Amino acid sequence: AGEQLPELEYRVVREDGAIRHVRGAAQPTRTPDGTRAGRFQILQDVTDAKVAQHNLESSERRFRHLVENSHDGIVLLSQAGRIQYVSRAVERLLGLSAAELIGRQATEFGHPEDVPSIESGLQALKRAPHEPLRQEFRIRRKDGSWCWIEAHKTNRLDDSAIGAIVCNFRDISETRAAEQELLESNRALRKLSAHLQCVRETERTRLARELHDE
Repeated sequence: AGEQLPELEYRVVREDGAIRHVRGAAQPTRTPDGTRAGRFQILQDVTDAKVAQHNLESSERRFRHLVENSHDGIVLLSQAGRIQYVSRAVERLLGLSAAELIGRQATEFGHPEDVPSIESGLQALKRAPHEPLRQEFRIRRKDGSWCWIEAHKTNRLDDSAIGAIVCNFRDISETRAAEQELLESNRALRKLSAHLQCVRETERTRLARELHDE
């Protein structure tokens, strides 16, 4: 049987100056007495495959750079709702490392009052793949404090390139606090307005009595 030499990849220059990537598989040839006479080699042009691989790796690097440097958090969830991936923004927001988050149920970090809504949202996503879902709820930081987030979720479980429920979210704690402050301010203004109205009615009644007595 002929001896098979290792498969190699290398570049060759064509007559027109173009550089091509080739993969070669060689096998020695021998004379009837076993003396090595040369080798038989098959070359395959793999330039297109190399270019496609390079473009894919470049695209993945760009995507990873965008994800890891985004201010919005990105979480990938399994069908069962377990955390499969978290971006650095999630680690910064919660104060927890990826190792402390991956493999745990996402609902573990939800506020008890919000967990039923989070769970019903996951069920809705399973029933309607690719349909976006927006929710606002609270999640717990490592220090025990609560953070309001606005989450946009999409079921991409059937996408072979993703295979997960994708959750993009941002911190809206300051917005919610401002809304609550405005709500309380409006409530206080309504209370003050009602009090002033009562004072005016009381004053009118008093003046009416005084005029009547005169």
